[in-house]
Amino acid sequence: MTTPSAPDHTTVPSYNQSTITKDGRNASISQLVEWMEQKLRLPNKARRFVVESICPGPSVQACVDPKCTTQLSSNLTTRVRSLLTPPQMFLTDQQHELILSLGAGIPESDLVLITAASPDHYDELQALLHNLHEFVYPALTDFTMVVWDLGLTTQQRENLEKCCRCHLARFPFEKFPATFRDVRCYMWKPVVHKASLYYLYLACINVLPVSCRHHCITCILQASLYYLILQASLYYLYLEGITVLPVSCRHYCITCILKASLYYLYLEGITASLYRARKYLIWQDASIRYKKGGHEFFSQAEALGLQIMRKDWGEPVAHQTLPEMFAYMGQPHCAFNQFPEIMSGVGVYKNEPFIHRAIVEPWARCGMEKNCMCPRDSHRSHYCPKTATNYGHCHRFDQSALSILTGTLYNKEVYRVVIQNWNKYFSVQRNHVEPNYFNSTGCLSN
Repeated sequence: MTTPSAPDHTTVPSYNQSTITKDGRNASISQLVEWMEQKLRLPNKARRFVVESICPGPSVQACVDPKCTTQLSSNLTTRVRSLLTPPQMFLTDQQHELILSLGAGIPESDLVLITAASPDHYDELQALLHNLHEFVYPALTDFTMVVWDLGLTTQQRENLEKCCRCHLARFPFEKFPATFRDVRCYMWKPVVHKASLYYLYLACINVLPVSCRHHCITCILQASLYYLILQASLYYLYLEGITVLPVSCRHYCITCILKASLYYLYLEGITASLYRARKYLIWQDASIRYKKGGHEFFSQAEALGLQIMRKDWGEPVAHQTLPEMFAYMGQPHCAFNQFPEIMSGVGVYKNEPFIHRAIVEPWARCGMEKNCMCPRDSHRSHYCPKTATNYGHCHRFDQSALSILTGTLYNKEVYRVVIQNWNKYFSVQRNHVEPNYFNSTGCLSN
């Protein structure tokens, strides 16, 4: 398996505006709507699945609530504005900078796969790594596997460093609000997505010649005065910055800046091969087990930017999300009774402005706020009885947030970004553990 390529017949949204930052934080609502309209016009082979049946009464499955008078607007601009205009739906500068600092050591790669583990999931993590080592690692090129440490013991960390063939990153709970220490709140999850995605293109600074690092960083800061590479105006940079660099550093700095922008400016004449060089973040829970050739769905994210898991007739988002989250995001609770809940097992996120600004940024901001991600006691709200039919009887934390974001943005078109027939590519094996995998490989004796 190689880095996924774009299908030849697709035309992905254009990000050729020199003033639009790679993370899309300065994109206007009209620009976000334009990008999304471009995505919705793309050819799509996904099986259309829209819940339109009226609830006959109390139901455990998704259906349209006939008593709901505040359905989502059919107008895309209205939905995007309602979701992404409020200030609580994007990161503050302080939160943004903190998240950026998390991924400083992650190597730059075309593909970054991530997962996370607490001490009680260590044996399940061994089983996931066995699966990755056998079916995924041998077929990948230019990738990094990142394991986020959510409080592993010293011995567990040492074992992973010897055996995982991965980058082990510790989540610094001490830098975040106290609620983050309750890992069942999942406030950390969208944050590590955001941090890992950024460092797909920020990591190039670390491989610059030491003698050039200061000059390059200073140049970028002067060009934008805002978060190094992330917000740099490349036009201003070339006019005012490059010409004053030491000649020996100019090539390195220009190369780094171009790599950092990732889309290489998308000027006219850029060939289709650069689309195939686009980079992805792939999340998998410790319970995911890939099958041979289970990578094929990756390529759908090239055009669409996003691939997520969902069961068509899964539990409604409205049932399994607390009202406080809907209030925080400004969306009508009852309107989401027709949307099956997004599953958290696997997600593919493309490193592009739209996905950053419309999906990952608001998801991360919700993750930073207790009254959004974890408004009540996590242990009491975590349990979701299958027979309950009332709104907000439990909470799915990061899944709930992602479900509201995608439901609001895509509405009846959300099926387009759902992984089709996902059980063809991988399975979900909860509680499957392999406590002796590392021992069996002999890696612990090295």
